[in-house]
Amino acid sequence: MAIIYSEAILARFKVEQAEAIEDWRRAQARIPSLSDAIRYLVDRGLAAEHVSGQVTVEESTK
Repeated sequence: MAIIYSEAILARFKVEQAEAIEDWRRAQARIPSLSDAIRYLVDRGLAAEHVSGQVTVEESTK
């Protein structure tokens, strides 16, 4: 089954965020593409937010 992506989003990250994403990506047994890593981490963050309650933008950028 093919995955269909509906929208391309351009995002800028702080250097520390980009390094953290790259560190996480390279720590995986099978290194995902940068796009796959970002999608996975966003999905995890949204799922955690759903379980623990709402997180504001201000809190998430600290």
